[in-house]
Amino acid sequence: MAIENPYDILGVPRNATKEEIEKAFKAAVKKHHPDNGGDEKLFNKVVVASLILRDDEKRKKYDEDGIYNEERPDTTHSLAMEQVAMFFINSIEALVANSQNLANYDLIQ
Repeated sequence: MAIENPYDILGVPRNATKEEIEKAFKAAVKKHHPDNGGDEKLFNKVVVASLILRDDEKRKKYDEDGIYNEERPDTTHSLAMEQVAMFFINSIEALVANSQNLANYDLIQ
């Protein structure tokens, strides 16, 4: 499935590190999330772009031919929700593991 350039969507250069991609993803999610008044289509593009660039194999494949072959091309929305859910689950697990009070944190900083 051909998609828009994931580097452009996240606003990172082709040689961006995983840390830079993660930072750009978090900023874009915060900016474009529909619950914050953002555009759902753009939010979904952000999530798909991050799925490509945060996975070494998918990123390499995209860099080689500019194509992202998604096994289920009609599942963009569910992939987006899965990605957001994993972000929150990982954040909450890290806070709980460190005995942090969740009420004191904004997970979308």
